[in-house]
Amino acid sequence: MDEDKVILKLLEHDDRLERIEQRMATKDDIREVMKTLEVVVTEIKRIREDHVFAIEWLKRLPSQVERQEDDIRQIKLKLAMA
Repeated sequence: MDEDKVILKLLEHDDRLERIEQRMATKDDIREVMKTLEVVVTEIKRIREDHVFAIEWLKRLPSQVERQEDDIRQIKLKLAMA
């Protein structure tokens, strides 16, 4: 009777080990995930930097427009004199 219990436990453990192996990640799987994460994180950092530069450029834009409008006014004044 004890042998039957041992055999049943062994079969149960074999089944559990098989399920674990099916779901388990290998070192190569983890390396591939890490490489992909590195690419994603690098791209996110680049996008954040671009975002910061774009915001700074947008902050300067109104003063550039004002300067160009002043230049256009000056040109119009000079053309009207000619």
